[in-house]
Amino acid sequence: MRHTPGPWEIDHNEEDFPTIWGIWGYSCPSHEEICIATCEREQYGCEEEEDSLADREETIANATLISNAPELLDACKSIRKLLEEGTIDAEFDGKWLQEVIEKAEGRQNRFLPTRERR
Repeated sequence: MRHTPGPWEIDHNEEDFPTIWGIWGYSCPSHEEICIATCEREQYGCEEEEDSLADREETIANATLISNAPELLDACKSIRKLLEEGTIDAEFDGKWLQEVIEKAEGRQNRFLPTRERR
């Protein structure tokens, strides 16, 4: 089973869809833009209809984590290979791994509030 290759991007249209964040990528081999997933914060059973700031931040964090899935998978495969070869001490790039973690946690901002469709 293959997944859509990265990079994946987050798209958000505050005006038309204020509670939905989309994760977009390009299919292979046609390079057609496709929606990978959407993250939406629904508040069932709540009296208030508006999203709270905490709910909004959690939804953005979920979208950020999902959008970084291809890089996280690559990082896991690279570390597994180094462990299998017994060369993790000699070749391990901790800075690269830290950057991948920071992106997945949203500390390196890949969130694009709006972008034009291709």
